[in-house]
Amino acid sequence: LFIVAEPKYLEEGLVHITQKGEKVRSKSEVIIANFLKDLEVDYKYEESLCNKEGDKNDFRLPDFTIRKDGKVWYLEHCGRTHDKDYVRNWENVRLPWYIKNGYGDQLIVTYDKQIDGQGVITEEVYKTIKNKLNIFDS
Repeated sequence: LFIVAEPKYLEEGLVHITQKGEKVRSKSEVIIANFLKDLEVDYKYEESLCNKEGDKNDFRLPDFTIRKDGKVWYLEHCGRTHDKDYVRNWENVRLPWYIKNGYGDQLIVTYDKQIDGQGVITEEVYKTIKNKLNIFDS
């Protein structure tokens, strides 16, 4: 019996390593993956998500698919907030796809903050994730 791993989208871009040993595309994704691991949240990186009709040719690869308390969440981190084309594509193409396909209520969106030309993960990212997942500090 041979199990063939599904090829990863633009695999050459997966260069950063998380605590779980996964390869991800950005340092921000490493930080978020490690944060989710520390919270003991079950997630998959870039798991394929088809449109509402199940069309395998119309899909997205959310940064993180999270399963918690019987619910599924899709976390998209917008890291290139300095890139106007990236932001425009998120606002006009990617975000509307999630909403049109009925995933809007399951979507968690976080953003890098630009400080001195650098994208930075701020406390706001952590708060957004914890609030959506109903994780509260004791």
